[in-house]
Amino acid sequence: MYALYPVPTIVSAAILLATRFLGVPLPAAPPNCWWELFDADWEDVWSVCGHVMRLYRPRPLEDQTRVLGMVSKKGVRQWLEEN
Repeated sequence: MYALYPVPTIVSAAILLATRFLGVPLPAAPPNCWWELFDADWEDVWSVCGHVMRLYRPRPLEDQTRVLGMVSKKGVRQWLEEN
């Protein structure tokens, strides 16, 4: 994410996800859009939220097993050689 979006946009996405999870309303009607305090664009904030949420989606057992196999350097090297 850090290579694609500036830090204020990532921070804004974290704030949005946290407040939605906690049910805390934030002002979103112009001219009082809270993300503008961080100089972030709404589309970018929403996009970062989507990327973060995809990280936490349920994974099939096959994917979980593959990731656990790459926990060591040896596992990563083996995966790189095979792919």
